[in-house]
Amino acid sequence: MFLFLFAKQLVDMLYRFQWLDYLMVLSVLFMLGYQLLLTHASVKNLLFPDMVVIGLSLFAVWGLVGGSIEDGYETFCKVLSAYLMYFVGRVYCERIEECYPALVASSYIVVYANFFYRLYRHGGRLVMQGDNSGELFFYKTDMAYAVLLSTVFICLLGRSFLGKLVTAVFICPYMVLCSGARTQWVLLFAVYFVFGYYLWKKRLKRHRLTRKDMLSYCGLLLGVVLMLAAFSWVTGIERYLRELLAEFAASENGIPNSIGHSRQYIWSNILHTLASQPLFRQIFGRGWGLLVEVAADGHARDAHSTYFRVLLATGYAGFALFLFFLLLVLYYMLHLKEERFRCMVISVLLIFCGSGLTISAIIFTQMSWFPMMFAGMAVTKAKGVGNTGGENRG
Repeated sequence: MFLFLFAKQLVDMLYRFQWLDYLMVLSVLFMLGYQLLLTHASVKNLLFPDMVVIGLSLFAVWGLVGGSIEDGYETFCKVLSAYLMYFVGRVYCERIEECYPALVASSYIVVYANFFYRLYRHGGRLVMQGDNSGELFFYKTDMAYAVLLSTVFICLLGRSFLGKLVTAVFICPYMVLCSGARTQWVLLFAVYFVFGYYLWKKRLKRHRLTRKDMLSYCGLLLGVVLMLAAFSWVTGIERYLRELLAEFAASENGIPNSIGHSRQYIWSNILHTLASQPLFRQIFGRGWGLLVEVAADGHARDAHSTYFRVLLATGYAGFALFLFFLLLVLYYMLHLKEERFRCMVISVLLIFCGSGLTISAIIFTQMSWFPMMFAGMAVTKAKGVGNTGGENRG
């Protein structure tokens, strides 16, 4: 498990070598099969969220055998592997907690390898944004997603105060804000709000807040705002945001094309395509094939949204079950007793669900695996059932 968690983020960074992903999938199958044989797991041990995930897996299978199969095998494997990661979190919960240092170590490698590579490529032009290369990752959004996820692991699981401080205050905001991945900009502030909430709760648990504490927090917040404002002005983000607001005001459908990249046309076409299907297809979907829709420029594009991709692939029934699963995980998160773990799960799922608004995150293993794994861990810890095979760890 230690090697698996350490290698996962590095494999995500090496996405160009897709054979590594297949090795990771095989290792997941081996770990689950090994644990099932070892513990003689029974259907009686399944919890309600487990049955929901099995239902989602059946929708994925239906999408392959009963839907549109065009190039759908690879997508099917990726989606199904994400659901399998939920069960990895369920049965290996305690072992994963023991291997947190592996996550932290690989997170440092991901963040700083990309930072120094960017420094190497741009040199004196370090402060810039809008570069679409993604550094060592396949694309800019993959890089920003991975850096933000790695920062969550470093800040909430790491031990080095200096490492946390430098990464959270300087490196992560720089890499995300200069990536050009605009959805990740918003998620950066959302995740940092969760960090602030965790620190606040941690302080309250130790001491009562005094007036001096309140002034210190307000001063720190003001400093962060001023620093981000100065950074935005230097990098040109501030000018971009002003132009974007003007586009919002002038757009007819509320989504400027510069930020939507024709997504509004794609999503409209998806809804129209689904509505034109027979009733059975509307309910159960068209399958997980390479479901691309025609954008405004006449080119075929991906759905660019987890939710629209799930809707078209699994129909109204599968889409409703997917949303129900997310709400179910949220319900279990509210019953977690450990504050740090709860904030970590919230942050990870916030990144996944937020990115899913504009990216088909569910079909990319570098985006879906960790959120699904932590969702399974949240269910296990909330129910207090522990590791089903703690004495024989993989």
